[in-house]
Amino acid sequence: MIELADGDPHLEEKVPRHFLSLKSDGTILAGSTLESDNPTVEYAIDAHIPIILVSPIHELPFPSIHLDRTSIMGSIIDHL
Repeated sequence: MIELADGDPHLEEKVPRHFLSLKSDGTILAGSTLESDNPTVEYAIDAHIPIILVSPIHELPFPSIHLDRTSIMGSIIDHL
């Protein structure tokens, strides 16, 4: 399942709850704009929702993957 929030923090707040209601095994948040004091973060922790972040804007208490965008762009340019 994929849900695009397009950088809308209000929509992004609903994603973990929505996925939990669909009995999802977990959630991957790419480019998350959520901040650590957001109630959705506490909800996800309390509900034991597995969350992995990909290049989040703010540090959150979930495992994360940070993309090396400079290296990626260099590889693309070298390829072209």
